Amino acid sequence: VNLTDAIFNLNYLFIGGQVPSCIDASDADNNGSLQLTDGIFLLNFLFLGGAAPPAPIEGCGPDPAEPPDKIGCETFTNCP
Repeated sequence: VNLTDAIFNLNYLFIGGQVPSCIDASDADNNGSLQLTDGIFLLNFLFLGGAAPPAPIEGCGPDPAEPPDKIGCETFTNCP
């Protein structure tokens, strides 16, 4: 997780940037949708000591959301 993740999400949302290959992984605050709050959440975590994104933050794995959200991944090439 780094600054480019927040910028990527905000570019997609506001200036027509590339669609994330995995919307679920881009949902940093795990609220079930990709929106402005995800960019803010990441920036808060990175620069202001805010809460860390939910697991799996440092690797690959299933979304632990309870109840499960309705977003997923079309592709995610960063995982083996």
